[in-house]
Amino acid sequence: MRARLGPVPPARLQGVREAQTEKRKILAALTRGEALTVPEIARATGIPPARVMRRIASLRKYGNLRETFLRGDYYAYTVTNGQASFESA
Repeated sequence: MRARLGPVPPARLQGVREAQTEKRKILAALTRGEALTVPEIARATGIPPARVMRRIASLRKYGNLRETFLRGDYYAYTVTNGQASFESA
């Protein structure tokens, strides 16, 4: 395990908090009902589409979201197993 080199910079902590908040917003939008595409999630949460994609990649990596089908040019995403929160994402 790598030794900590000092305190975590406040800007880094703020970035982690923002990412967690955005992931929670995305999961909340998806637990309300139907599968949503990236543009639909962006409109529902107010998060820019590029950041929505980044958060979706993380949530998919840890098994919180899955792609369900193509709607036009976009995949639609749903929460797996009704999970409304994330632990390791």
